[in-house]
Amino acid sequence: MKHFLLGMAVLSTLSLSALEPLVLDKGVTTLASVSGKAVTIKGNAELHLTSANPVDNSTITLEGDNSMLVFNSLRPSEAKEALKSVNVGAESFDAAKHRLSIYGSGSCVPGGSWGTPLTIYYEENFGGASKDCAQDTYYRDPTFLGQVKYTCKEESLEEFDNHIRSFKLRRGYSAVFANNGNGQGFSRCFVAMDSDIVVPVMPAGLEYASYIRVSRYDWVSKKGICNGGLAELTKASWYYSWGGGGTGTENSEFVPQRHKLNTGITAQTNISCLLGFNEPDHTDQANMTYGDAIDAWPKMMEFGYRIGSPAPDAVNDDWLRMFMRYADSLNYRVDFVATHMYWNGQSAAGLNDNIARECKNYFKGRPMWITEWNNGANWTNEAWPDASGNQLDAEFNPVLDENGNPKTTNRPHTQANSEKQCEWLASMLKGFEDNPYMERHAFYNWVQDARAIELGGKLTPAGKIFADFQSKPALTRENEYVHEWRLAPPAFEISKHGSKLYLKFYDHNGETGDYYIIKHRLDKGEWEDLYVLKPGEDFNMYKSNIIYYTPDINGKHAFRMQAYKNDGTKSLYSRAYSYTWTTAGIDEVSAAAENMDITVANGCIKADGLPAGSWPVYTLEGRLADTMTADSEGIAESRTLAPGVYFLLNKKVLVR
Repeated sequence: MKHFLLGMAVLSTLSLSALEPLVLDKGVTTLASVSGKAVTIKGNAELHLTSANPVDNSTITLEGDNSMLVFNSLRPSEAKEALKSVNVGAESFDAAKHRLSIYGSGSCVPGGSWGTPLTIYYEENFGGASKDCAQDTYYRDPTFLGQVKYTCKEESLEEFDNHIRSFKLRRGYSAVFANNGNGQGFSRCFVAMDSDIVVPVMPAGLEYASYIRVSRYDWVSKKGICNGGLAELTKASWYYSWGGGGTGTENSEFVPQRHKLNTGITAQTNISCLLGFNEPDHTDQANMTYGDAIDAWPKMMEFGYRIGSPAPDAVNDDWLRMFMRYADSLNYRVDFVATHMYWNGQSAAGLNDNIARECKNYFKGRPMWITEWNNGANWTNEAWPDASGNQLDAEFNPVLDENGNPKTTNRPHTQANSEKQCEWLASMLKGFEDNPYMERHAFYNWVQDARAIELGGKLTPAGKIFADFQSKPALTRENEYVHEWRLAPPAFEISKHGSKLYLKFYDHNGETGDYYIIKHRLDKGEWEDLYVLKPGEDFNMYKSNIIYYTPDINGKHAFRMQAYKNDGTKSLYSRAYSYTWTTAGIDEVSAAAENMDITVANGCIKADGLPAGSWPVYTLEGRLADTMTADSEGIAESRTLAPGVYFLLNKKVLVR
């Protein structure tokens, strides 16, 4: 006991023996502050202190890795004084050994030291050999080492490749497991937010895990901001900046975004989430179809973060619905959906009902991030008390031009406009906070002064409401989306090359699938098995593959795929892909050409000796160029053709 007391924080005004003991060993206890107490937090117990002066002549000792102390009103940078009274085990709090983290709009101290975040085991129920995995290191199939160039370290899984049978993940970390060594294929993100995650038997689909990345998890609040320059002023616990470059601070987490298809990002440390493309439905932003985004999605999974969908410009945008429908058909991992919201005049109740409806009906219960939002924008038409007038700063002082004259602007920051924004913003913040489907939101400030929360480096009245709003941790076990394994067929595309069709597909199933069957039908006939494709023989796992097909009949050739496992599991069919094929027709009409004479003049083909009827003229590539109609005397003439080589029946014709 004497040794333990030496490690305790020293109280200058009261001896330890005079402190009243308070032992918390289960559940969550919420107090304004503690005074004159020796508090011990054990097991999974949590103590939440809500006052800005939470500790008075007291000690607080955390015992056990899953205990937690929360300062609800003190951000990490503001908790230094209170930490002088905190002990982790037998030691005074030491930032080099112990963890201080964001917790909602405040901060927290999890029990235990930094330690090892993840341990994997060779056998089920934590038996056999084990391996400790560090934060921000890529562990992968050794054949993939060096293939994916990121700034983070990488290490071989060695004998654990395809043979992780159980694991333990410490509270305060997330881990992505994937069955392809580059992070693609089936994957799942585990987040240890409320306790350690202990998995005695690997979930279906991860028996062949060949990839792991562990990230630090912070209990970040729902409330965020666009642009990190405003994070400190607005007390936002997270931010993003429409790109991959940025760093978090002790008070705010940075979330990278792959803004456009050609935008690169790097794997960083202390990052846990990644946002998809920005406004893909706008030509001046990502400007891409949902199919383009799907094609790029395997690359998004390589980073090993929780991943959010691309963010279109409205909550109920059909682009996002189509993207998610396609992603789910392929069983690609999308952990949350992202969107923007500039609906002028939208009430908190109306918006949140809309969000819940979209998440339940179209996104399989995934939570939503609104990564840009405000009360309308400079392109919307809602009414404001003062439609125009003198420009005013955050404190309603006139903004002057270089000659000392007042500036004028549309929708200025007047008292009346500010009152409208304050009322709307307060209701919206509360609505977001109460909505279980709303995981995070980032306020966008630059859509006219009437809506601003910051002007000239100062908070407006609406900004003070935003900054003072206490937001709880964003992710909970209740709103977390769990991506489960489901055998899914690949997407593929069809293109014509000479006399063949190329069916190109990327194999994302890896070891979770055993073979594919490609089915074919002509026009609206019956589907028939065309190819059975086995890995290593007919296609390469984890890679793009091309299968060739040579049509011998004109018509609409349609193809679809189904994935199989040897245990009888099979996927739904892929969507059908089709190509209308027109052959040169030589074989079927060769007899009709035996007695035909052909002449060419002025770009026209003239044939004599054709049977009466219509006869196609094809390019050398097999494209229909014209149709010639033979009269009763067997004479036909084409329209003017561009110079080139053409087929008429079985004869090549050169048009100069």
